[in-house]
Amino acid sequence: MERNMFEHSSGNSIEQEYIIDVAHKTLEHQKQYYQPKPESFLEEEGYNKAEIEREIAITEKLKEQWGNENSDFEKKNKKVSDVFEGIVVDQLCGEWMANRAEAFFTAEADDYLRKVDCVIEFAPDEDSEKAEYLGLGIDVTFSSDYSTVRSKLDDIWTNDVQRGKQVPIKYVETDHHKGSMDVCRTVLLADKETVYNLARLYTAKNKEELNNHEYLANALFQIKYQLESYLRYAQQNNLKGSYLQSIAKTLGTFYKVYDAKQEFLESHVNDVLATDTFKIVQSYCDNKLRER
Repeated sequence: MERNMFEHSSGNSIEQEYIIDVAHKTLEHQKQYYQPKPESFLEEEGYNKAEIEREIAITEKLKEQWGNENSDFEKKNKKVSDVFEGIVVDQLCGEWMANRAEAFFTAEADDYLRKVDCVIEFAPDEDSEKAEYLGLGIDVTFSSDYSTVRSKLDDIWTNDVQRGKQVPIKYVETDHHKGSMDVCRTVLLADKETVYNLARLYTAKNKEELNNHEYLANALFQIKYQLESYLRYAQQNNLKGSYLQSIAKTLGTFYKVYDAKQEFLESHVNDVLATDTFKIVQSYCDNKLRER
């Protein structure tokens, strides 16, 4: 039986549940307002109306199936996961990404069918000749079940990395772009205590502590390690040039954020390397790179 690396006990469960409920109401309202709706793409050029309607129907069926098959405990955990996702999107729009990127929720169809909860959109440099927007897909994951985490990582490596392809997010609607966007997928992990702590700061509107929360370092290290592993795998296995270029370009853009937060990251590096969440990502990627 695998050790549960996400479950951290706490004696303040009633208070935590209240905080999660308050944060969930606020963040779900934001998500419903900002989340792209496939229906708004029905008349867009390049989209097939029948295909959009089919994906909407499949998504609704999957949502209903999830609700019928999962216990109250799992539904309560999903609420915690939703709060984590909402805070990540909110924070990645600002200081967490050194104000060099925007984050947005994906449409439910992209979430359920393409396994991407949110996308980080990197704007082009001011001196760039081409206004090219790069996307990084995030599957935000809070789970006390390590097998669930493992299956998410397996999905990305089996279907994306080893095949040398990005995932098309079909329903993107931002200030800069309406259409599809190809993204590299990554997983972002957090344990329960971290999510509760972030939720407490969020509901208290403590922006300064949120902006400088140590989990930011963990998140950036997780993303960096995954992207670097994808690039190494592509180079080792001579994957097609277009995929190699897309990974290199995304990683290069991400490095600008990483460099801007360098002082902060250096102050937390030892703590991050000791966390179970980072170790899971590190160990998984290292094992994949050793496979032949």
